[in-house]
Parts: sequence; C-alpha cells; structure tokens
Amino acid sequence: MMEAQRPLAEILYVTTVERLLKYTFESSSRSCFVCRKSFPSPENYTKHFESVHGDNFKIVPANDCLQTGQRLNVVHHYDALSPVTLFTIRNTHHSAMHIDCVYLYHSTKQLMPVNRDVWPITINPGDSYKFSITTGMFLVPEHDYTILVQFNRILEYVEQYHFRVLKVPVELLVTHEPIVLGKLKDYLPPIELVAVFKNDFEMVDSYSRKERELCNSIQTFMQKDEGSRLNASNYVKMLQLMNNIEDYNVQHELSRYNMDDVHLKPCGPKRFYSLRLNQFSTAPKSLVEGDYIELTYTRPNKSIKTVIGVISQLCANKVLFETEEPLRYDIKWRMKFNPNRTPIRMEYQALEVLQRHDLSSFFFPTKVAEKFQQFERGRFEWFNANLAGNDEQQTAVVNIVNETARPAPFILFGPPGTGKTSTLVEAIAQIWKLKPDARVLVTASSNFACNELTERLLNVVPKEDILRFFSKQVERMMSEMSFRLIECSNLNTGTYRLPSPEELYGSRIVISTLTSAGKLVQARVKPNHFTFVFIDECGSATEASALVPIAGIITTQRSINGTIVLSGDPKQLGPVIRSEYAATMGLRISMLERLMNLPLYQKDPKTETYNTRVIIKLLQNYRSHETILNFSNKRFYQNELQPCASSDNVDWALSWSELPSSQFPIIFESTMGKLTREQDSTSYYNQKEIELVEFYIRKILSDGINERSIEQNAIGVISPYKKQCIKVKQMCQRHGWNEIDVGSVEAFQGREKPIMILTTVRSGATGVGFLSNVKRLNVALTRAKALLIVIGNPETLQQDPNWFEFIRYCYDNGAIRGVKFELDEKRHMVKELPAKDAYMTLIQDQLDKIIQHMGVVKL
Repeated sequence: MMEAQRPLAEILYVTTVERLLKYTFESSSRSCFVCRKSFPSPENYTKHFESVHGDNFKIVPANDCLQTGQRLNVVHHYDALSPVTLFTIRNTHHSAMHIDCVYLYHSTKQLMPVNRDVWPITINPGDSYKFSITTGMFLVPEHDYTILVQFNRILEYVEQYHFRVLKVPVELLVTHEPIVLGKLKDYLPPIELVAVFKNDFEMVDSYSRKERELCNSIQTFMQKDEGSRLNASNYVKMLQLMNNIEDYNVQHELSRYNMDDVHLKPCGPKRFYSLRLNQFSTAPKSLVEGDYIELTYTRPNKSIKTVIGVISQLCANKVLFETEEPLRYDIKWRMKFNPNRTPIRMEYQALEVLQRHDLSSFFFPTKVAEKFQQFERGRFEWFNANLAGNDEQQTAVVNIVNETARPAPFILFGPPGTGKTSTLVEAIAQIWKLKPDARVLVTASSNFACNELTERLLNVVPKEDILRFFSKQVERMMSEMSFRLIECSNLNTGTYRLPSPEELYGSRIVISTLTSAGKLVQARVKPNHFTFVFIDECGSATEASALVPIAGIITTQRSINGTIVLSGDPKQLGPVIRSEYAATMGLRISMLERLMNLPLYQKDPKTETYNTRVIIKLLQNYRSHETILNFSNKRFYQNELQPCASSDNVDWALSWSELPSSQFPIIFESTMGKLTREQDSTSYYNQKEIELVEFYIRKILSDGINERSIEQNAIGVISPYKKQCIKVKQMCQRHGWNEIDVGSVEAFQGREKPIMILTTVRSGATGVGFLSNVKRLNVALTRAKALLIVIGNPETLQQDPNWFEFIRYCYDNGAIRGVKFELDEKRHMVKELPAKDAYMTLIQDQLDKIIQHMGVVKL
C-alpha cells in the first residue's frame, strides 16, 4: 500500500558571530534580529531579506558584529517518512549557554522562530536539547536552509548552520480511497433549557409547558440518591439531559468572553496570534485548548469577513491561537468564543444509536451467560514473562480472552502501579495470537494512553496488523511521537488523512481515542467487524463518552456483538466536567465507577472476594517503596495492595542524609509561603515553595543520593496550580534542567518517576480549594518510586481531613522537616467508619447525609 525511500540529508556549520547584548531591541514577526531592525510593513520586511540576506541568508559584516569560534554543535535526525525532523543542540563550550531562540530561514525568504514556546532555555556544558521542524518545510532538494541559533553568555552570539536534503524524497503512495464519513448532526441543546438554566433549575411561574416539564424532570431526578438515579428506563434520556446542561453551560460561559474592537498581536510564524488575559473583561477560566474563536470584521462594502481560529495553548498570562489564514493587523476584530463540540456531538450520536437499538438494559447487568469459551491457562505462552508470578494478571488475561463476562462488560480494576497497561497489552496480544478471526478496537480518553498502548503492542504484534487512528488535531504534535508510532498510523504520509476501508478492515487492531472512534460510526463500520472493544482510562471518561466506541460499532437491534473490556481505577481522577450542576447530577460518575457499585461487580459479603468472571482487582504494586504506597493503600484500597517493587528500584534513597527518618523515603517540608496571583493571571503560585523545589533539585543533581548519580529525567515535579507549574518550569530552564518533567496532577496520571516533588501552593487560606479532591490527592501521592517530597503549609492543608491524615502519617513516622507546627487533632476527632466493602460505604454516605441534615451534632 505504501512505498517510500529515505533520502539523505546533511547539516553543515557555517559561522558564529558575537556582539554586545542589546536589551532594548524587541524581536517581532516584522523584524530581523540579526540586523536588529524592525520594518513598518510586510513589503519592507520581505524586501530586506531579499536584498540583504539573499537565498541562503548571508550574515552581513557590521561594526558591532565580530566573527568568532563555534560554541555549539547542531546535528539532525532526518527521515523523509517522519513528519518532523529532529535536531539536537549540544553545548560543546566550557560554559553554560542560554539559548534565546532558534530560527529557520525558509526558501520563501521568511525568518521563522522554531518551537517558540520552549525558549529561553539553558544548556550546560556537555548537555544537549532537542527541537523539531516539520519535514514538509524542506521540500526543495539541494537547497541550503539556514538554521540560526541565538544565544548568550555575557555577549550575544548568532550561530549559523545549513541544512540540505540531498535528493528528492519519493512521494508516499496511497493506493486506496479513504473512508467516507456521514454527516454528524449538530445535536443542539433544547431551547427550553435556556430559561431553566438561567433560573438555576428552580421552578418559576413564567415557564412554558415544556420548560415546566423539563424543570420538573430535573428536580425529580435530583431528589433520588446519586447512586441510584440512573436506571434502564431513564438511561438515555438523563444522560442526554446531563450532556445538554454541560453543553449549554460551556457555550454560555464562553460567550462571556466575546470581545469587540480587538487589536491582534502576532506570535511567531504566520497564522499564530496571542491575546493577553488583561484584554478580557472577565477572566477566561473556562477556556480550554481546542476551543474555537470566530473572528469577524466589516469590510468597506459592508460585507462580513469571517476567519476561524483554534486555541492552541493557554499560558499564565496569554492565550495563543492559530487561524486558518493570516489576519490583518490594521483593523479591529470582533471575537466570539465557541467550544469544540465534536466530542459531545459524538456522545449524542452514541446515545441516539443506543436508544434506536434499545440497549439501555444491557448497561445494568445482573448476570452473565452460563457458557463461555475455554482456553485453558496452560495454552497461554506469555508475551510478558513478568506475568508468570501474578495470578490476578493471568486470570484477567485468560478471562478476557475467554469472554467470561458476556454479555456484561469485563472490568479490570487497576490501582496505581499494579500493571494495568501491561495486563491490557497482554490480553490484546493473546487475542491476536489465539483468535485469528478476532478484530479489536482499543480506545482511551487521551492520546497519551493510546500512544502508550500502541508502542507496547508494537513490541509483540507486527505493525502491519495495527492501525493507530489519529484525529486532525494531533497533526501538530507529531514532533513528540516516535517514527514507528506514526508509521502504523493515518499520519504516515506526513499529514492527516482518513484511512481507507482496506486499512480499517485489514488491521486486526485499531487504536483511537473515544472521540475518534465516533468517526467509525459516521463511516458506517460493519456492526459485526469488531469482536472486542477495550476502553482504557474508563474511570476518567463520562458515561456517555464511554458509549462512543460501543454504540453503532458493535451494536445492532437489541444485541451487543462483541466483548467489552473496561479498565481504570475509580479511586483516581474522574471525568473533567465544566458544569458544576451537571457534575452534581451525576455526570462526574464514570461508567466504570457506576458499574462497580452494582451487585454483580461487588465483593461477595461472605467470601470478601470479587466474581472474577466479571471483575479483577490487580493487587501487586510494582512501582513504589512500601512506605510511599502505605498511605493510599490503607486510605483508598482497603490495605489490599501488596508492595512487590524490586528493592534495587525503590530502596536506594533510604538513609539519604536529607531524610528526617532514614528508613522512610518521604519528606514533608513544612513551610509558610505566600499565596500569590499576578494581575493578569487566574492561577496562583508560591515563591517560597518554588525556592524549596529548587533547593531539593540542586541538592539531588549536584550531590546525588547515597553516591548514586541522579539524571534529570528521574525527577518529576507536580503542582495542582498551572501558574506554579509555569514558574517551576522557568526556574528549571534557567538552570539548564530541561529534562525534568513539570506538570499538573492530571498530566501525571498514569505516569511514574523515581523521585517526585509535590508543591501544594495553597497557604494562609481558608480551606484547601480543589486540593480537597481525594482522587487528586491519591494520584499525586502514588507517582513516586523511591522518594517522595511534599512541600506545603501544614496549617492550611490539615484543614482537610485527608490531608490531615497524610500529614499525621508523616508526623508519626518522623518525616517532617522545616517550620514547626502542631497537629490539629481536635478538628478531626470524628473518624470515618471503616469501609470494608461497598455496602458499608453506602451506609456511611447515608449517615453523613443525615448528620448534615441535623445541622449540629454534639459528640
């Protein structure tokens, strides 16, 4: 189907010039940083490069510019089949160099910043840093494309390289037509929802008949206990209604950010622009990456010019967006913000199909079929030898292959570090091996999870049998993907395309996000084609989104034509819901969590065990040191998890000189920093905690731990606040610590690091804000393998009962250092009932509600 040759390329060092730093010169999209000149118009800008720098960017000698020796070395990793070309900058000088920017001088005589959002960074002597350029930029063979690196160390330097493709790439040939997608309906929320929404879902006399019926339906639904609101008779109707509320709420929130008379500021290459947060009359807290901007202005002839943009990045003090065509700067634009409704429209489509096929009762299973397939365990030759000693993993794989749960979904309950992804990969690989007629659809809510599954499957399954089905939006992230991942995908021509029917039906394993799976419904995929549907990260997906890869893909009238496998952990982060009211109605409860509360999936009260035909809980933790695992294990997993990590991987931080307790590799660093928010930002940061993060990173990297050298990529930093993440990243870049991962709790879910530093930020406030989310706490504390450092204000944090218990856990084990404080035992004298099983948890919840209703309780 595809043919390609891999042409050669070369990169040659040209020259390095040095000059005094000039802080007053501000580079822009209409300036030449080499000549330090700005130009009033695009015409003057173009003329300058044509007349002064020419085709290959000649650096013109000047009085303030001297030629000097090479300071860096840039190498390429070119492959014509890859959509991006990676370059590596290595600092060969004896001093650290601060990289201000990298530019590409294109054959069109444009000077374009490369990876504009990552600079500036510091590269220490001997260290390196990778950047990428879209391979499609190098289409002219034998042309010298100039790459300029701007950096400083007391003086400013500009170092020039020529990159050249040595022969013409042979075009990738696609021999089949792509699948044809049917039209996706708009599925707009009902008009009667507007009045009910504006009246906070309360009944008012002015309602029309339909508005009154809708409000009554919502209120009746809300009067029921959250765990029993959904049932087979109202399943589709109420999921649609919750989606309607979420849908309209987002549209309403975004409409508050609409603006008139906006002057735009270019940001890097053509079609990229930025808006500073102080341009908004209301802080745009509800915007997310992927939301749309509709830009319009009125032409002199009174016609309306419209351009659509997409938000590409939300920074601490600005919004970056990309447009479908370049915008004019000399006019004022009107801006209207709209959500990307494609995911929720896919959910509406799935609900519509589900109702048409009359399948609601299937999602409230009470029993399983008496007969099932029998592949004896002895027939399984494990692809992953590590499964040999894990009975839960083996049982899960055998039962998934044998389809023991049908017609009910099979649930793989995977607490942190228990090998959930390894189990899924093994199960899919065994289906591929033992069932040659099987076709598997593998989905997850995030591209990260889909890519991880694909990479692991490629280790055991031929690439010809795998199709990674990407969405159009992922095209701009190709620089972060491996070549082999792109090679087996619909991005393998270097740009996005829909796969052909031959690719789709010819691949035994198709992997996509939940939303992209909806395109298979639009393409009218054969309802008996896929025999297995896997949904990873199901605990972080809404119920309706989990239906997208099911309804219309493996369903026909009153029939499910395949086995469904759900995997995840209801104790970790759930779906992201933007409407508080929809979340309260139950939209925050995933299909995984709801099903696990049904009797079929609960433990037998006599044996205290699950029915392994329908659910397996993985118990062996291979990630963390026992003391790091201990708190979450007792607090959230009934103390069932077994620490099984290799001592070589988790014991090396013991007896480190910085540990307050030598055999307890957790530090709670007590500090009383100040909670700060910048004027044009909606997020908080804590400078004192940033300084403590810096202290620990410097100490670990410079001194090592117990004579063990620590690499930067062994360290991760988590913060629940976006501004804190940005400030920590900037601090790391100043020091050249570019390989340290910094991100939110959500970004680290499913990931791990030998060393994790958690900066909590919250200080001196009443309450702990969204730090009170117990699932967020669980994820944050279970990422570390060998060393966990938590930095925070204990006086603030212990206002929350779960944080109080964690601080007390550290206190009891002598793991506190920093500012002295007292445990507030009186605040938390009321202990939670021990939840031995789901039934006791339900009773506990009911008691809590009764106590809240009584108002004041004297103990």
